[in-house]
Amino acid sequence: ALEECHGVVAPARIPAAAVAALNAAVAEALALPATREGMARLELTPFHEPAEAFAARLRAEIGLWGPVVAASGFRPED
Repeated sequence: ALEECHGVVAPARIPAAAVAALNAAVAEALALPATREGMARLELTPFHEPAEAFAARLRAEIGLWGPVVAASGFRPED
């Protein structure tokens, strides 16, 4: 399970080339010293992984927590 996760998401049907470009831009931004320093001040650790791996992690979290949320009766409209 993810302890804390911040990520960039896009619509499900976004073209693969756009996903690749976005993922590359995020990786480039996370490599910048200013980004790393700013994140460190917020006590965040930069971590980058391929889009497919992040999607799999999100699916696993939804599988884990989806039933809990459903059982709680919570609805986003509430």
